[in-house]
Amino acid sequence: MPLLQTENLTIHTSPGNPASQVTILLDMVNLSIEENAITSLIGKSGAGKTIFARAISGLLPPGVVIGSGNIFYRGRQIDYAGLTQMRGREILYLPQNASASLNPVYKIKQQVFETSRISLDETLKIMEILDFKPGEIDRILSSYPFQLSGGQNQRCLLAMAIAIRPRLLILDEPTSSLHDDARQNVIDLVERIRDLYGLTILLISHDLNMVKNISGNIYTISGGQNPF
Repeated sequence: MPLLQTENLTIHTSPGNPASQVTILLDMVNLSIEENAITSLIGKSGAGKTIFARAISGLLPPGVVIGSGNIFYRGRQIDYAGLTQMRGREILYLPQNASASLNPVYKIKQQVFETSRISLDETLKIMEILDFKPGEIDRILSSYPFQLSGGQNQRCLLAMAIAIRPRLLILDEPTSSLHDDARQNVIDLVERIRDLYGLTILLISHDLNMVKNISGNIYTISGGQNPF
């Protein structure tokens, strides 16, 4: 059974007044995210990948609404209000810019502990799983995001996600701002944390070659139209 499934999901702007024109952002989108697997959604920039991810995360921006269609979570239909209640713990969305997603005025360790309330020993174990060397972990945890590279910040964001242990982890273009070696490293880590922690992952990307070897199912989206 899929963990989350959409049927004919349509998302559009909400008119501010009767004369305003509604813009369709997603049109009749069907997608099934299998539990304990990596599902990928690929498409060009502006295709509708992020608006889909934000919809199922309960994070639609103001003025954007679900117009029609159904969303099922573990086989039961759920409305948008229900998604917002599950946001963060049950369904966790990580946007593509890791450096901007981390709070610049707090050190990494403060953000990890405040988000998850896990112990220091658990944090160290997670950091090692994410390929931080034992000798550098203290420095990383004591650093501010601006003192770290894009790849390091991305792994710190993954550490926070692992510590929370959501049922569904949505990764929006996690490699977009990284160089080739760092991109492949993040993809390898995504597969590793799926295997170790049994996470269900929706991986959003524009690069089929990057995700094809680790994905159970791959959907494509173009111009907001139905994945196929």
